[in-house]
Amino acid sequence: MALILVGCGGSSSSQLTGFNGQGNSSAAATVFSAARSQAPSSTVKLVLNGAVVPAGANQLLVVVNEDASEDQIASLLNLIAGLGARVVGDAPESFVLQLGFPVGSDLLAAINTLEADPAVDEVTVNQTINADAAAPVDPTPATFNGNFWVDHINARLGWGLFNRNGTSPRIGVVDGGFDFDQNAFAANRIVAVVDSENRPLTARDTDGPIKHGTIVSAFAAGDGGGSTANPTVGVCWNSPLYEVKALGAAQAGFVFDGVLGAETALNQGCRWVTLSLGPDAPTNPTSEQSYYGPEEEFRSGFLNVLDLAARKDAVLCFATGNDGEGNNGQFRPKNDNRFLPANSKSSDQPFRTHALITGATNSNKAVSSFSREGRVLTLVAPGEQVGVGRTLANKELHDGCSYANPLTAGSGAALMNINPDLMAIEARQILIETASATVTQQVGNLRMLDFGTAAMEASRLQGVTRSPELNFTLPAGANESGTIDVTAPANGGPVTLSLDILGDSQSFVTITPSSFAAVPAGETRTFQLALRRPAVNSNRTLSYPLMFWGRSAGTVIKRVPLRVNIPEQS
Repeated sequence: MALILVGCGGSSSSQLTGFNGQGNSSAAATVFSAARSQAPSSTVKLVLNGAVVPAGANQLLVVVNEDASEDQIASLLNLIAGLGARVVGDAPESFVLQLGFPVGSDLLAAINTLEADPAVDEVTVNQTINADAAAPVDPTPATFNGNFWVDHINARLGWGLFNRNGTSPRIGVVDGGFDFDQNAFAANRIVAVVDSENRPLTARDTDGPIKHGTIVSAFAAGDGGGSTANPTVGVCWNSPLYEVKALGAAQAGFVFDGVLGAETALNQGCRWVTLSLGPDAPTNPTSEQSYYGPEEEFRSGFLNVLDLAARKDAVLCFATGNDGEGNNGQFRPKNDNRFLPANSKSSDQPFRTHALITGATNSNKAVSSFSREGRVLTLVAPGEQVGVGRTLANKELHDGCSYANPLTAGSGAALMNINPDLMAIEARQILIETASATVTQQVGNLRMLDFGTAAMEASRLQGVTRSPELNFTLPAGANESGTIDVTAPANGGPVTLSLDILGDSQSFVTITPSSFAAVPAGETRTFQLALRRPAVNSNRTLSYPLMFWGRSAGTVIKRVPLRVNIPEQS
């Protein structure tokens, strides 16, 4: 299959100040100034849309519009100061500000005022989050049978294709820390144990009493201390791990800790990141809105982190929570009435393309009573009465979506071991396409992670010719156009050719048409690209991934990822 990429671009000598504080000196340069986040010392209760949610020491998170002008940013800074707030932390590459307000401030009024500002996309409460897990059901079972998950996800087939001498991508674990004394890994597998701002933690055990982060790590990539003779304790058992402690000793923190922790993992080269943390449901909610309010706040905080994941070609894996809800939950988009699927086309693209949202199943391949169900999920995986074999001395069994989630992250990383040519977004798509329908559930049409079948597909796709990257040099606010010519395979029948935009790119990249149906063998079709650079130069390369699909009778015959790069201005 031939891919011919044609593009041309202009240049400009002008430069505007970026959100990350680089470039010319101006008020905008102070928006993201590497301020240290300050862990709240206490919490207050805030009534938000009828829901009582905990707010971190009178703190709000402001998601800044990446396309805002410099004047708009300067005006936002003045507005923040006028509200009596100050910036106490920032996630520079995710355009999220952590604001602290004086005790007694009217946070609801501040939210309304800030969201009316043109430089602001969204404002959320910096609420409490917790490790999304239940206590072990049976800490000392007479017979250890928690490895049923190995068969349910067809892991042995996947391991049979695993390259023991190859490399696997780095997995980030944004959780409660790590305990070296649990002997879950060879020491050199743990690249670092850091806090959310990438500051090294020196203690051997930073994980609190329930070892949540350590156990999550073991399901993703545990190797029992380095032995790989019988790797049945973690899916991708030679992935290096980057442990980011976003939760405190009581396995609790704030949304901003998770946002900054995920950003840290992405900036340290993690291609798969597992997050098993989320907000508690309110006690005695009075309405659906009061029930889901905290989770919408949680979800909103991660939208721009997923945009960063798109630029890094990485996937964030989220556990969905253990409250047994049928459809909705922490990943319901704000301003959407109900049940927007995480893996469907929508205006909320980052969750569709760079997140995997996992629910839990039991040994009968039924959705666990505590797990979410419905279209909010991407996949389900074993997460009830599951264990990690010899990784922990007492062979605990565990319940929780927290333990299904790292099986998904580890599987994605393992596909990139089996086929080093894969991008993370390709591996994610393969996991979705190959998932098994053998799941019993009450709501929705859920599919079970099938690592073995996914591994076979990843292996089959080895050797796919990569296309060159398409590069445009655009001044801030400028537009450009180009073409991508796609030729159908010379052998075989007619195919459907399509080109999909991945990540949060719809505002900046458009494709016309989106697909060509029934293209005869050997013939070429031309896709038109139109690109736009944000009005503010962000002093970095903007990289927008696209995906080409060739389909014959519903079967994907070729995947070729493309990437449109718009370099930083010189």
